[in-house]
Amino acid sequence: MKLSLAAGLAGIVLAACAVPASASIVSVLGTSSPWDPTVAPNGVFGTAGATGPISILVNAGDSITIDYLDGVTSAFLGAPPSVDAEGYVGGAFGSGARMDGGPALTGIGSATALPSFFIDPTNSGPPIWLNALLGSFVDASGAVLGTSFATGNDAFMVVAPTGAVALLLGLNDDIFDDNSGALRVSVTGSSVIAGVPEPASWALMITGFGLSGALLRRRRGALA
Repeated sequence: MKLSLAAGLAGIVLAACAVPASASIVSVLGTSSPWDPTVAPNGVFGTAGATGPISILVNAGDSITIDYLDGVTSAFLGAPPSVDAEGYVGGAFGSGARMDGGPALTGIGSATALPSFFIDPTNSGPPIWLNALLGSFVDASGAVLGTSFATGNDAFMVVAPTGAVALLLGLNDDIFDDNSGALRVSVTGSSVIAGVPEPASWALMITGFGLSGALLRRRRGALA
């Protein structure tokens, strides 16, 4: 009975830390821009201090699920990270025109549009707040295909358009050198490159291997 229980525990641990071949877990830094602003058609936004988007390989026609896991960011120098994938909900900045009625093409200080301006310039859709998580599909030249999108905190499902070779992830901001923190995001799809296990997963794997080794030693001892 003890041997069976040990074998069961080892199997459960190993199964729990298995990483699906179609999933990738990435960290989107507070300084990650959502796309290359010099590539049409999405337009130019402020990029001071931007480190560039997080890129994940995909195939056209893939059904992609983008799921915010945890983590927070900050858009202000010295302010501790505090906002999730929704960004600064209820703040003045986001979408097209400023939420407080300010000039449409005025960011926090760069005098350029936020990336969300090119997604919803008239604020006709759900608000896309400052530091919200944004996604874009690009072709082999890096050009954005169609319209970028805000993912929100819940699982966001989208189909990669014709010509797509990568999914880009970044934040809705126009001055990135004040930013800090990071969001941890899972991306799942039939051709998504598998992610590397995180430290917690490695710990579970090592525990599982240890249980398996102990089980084998006990079986050999019993046979002897």
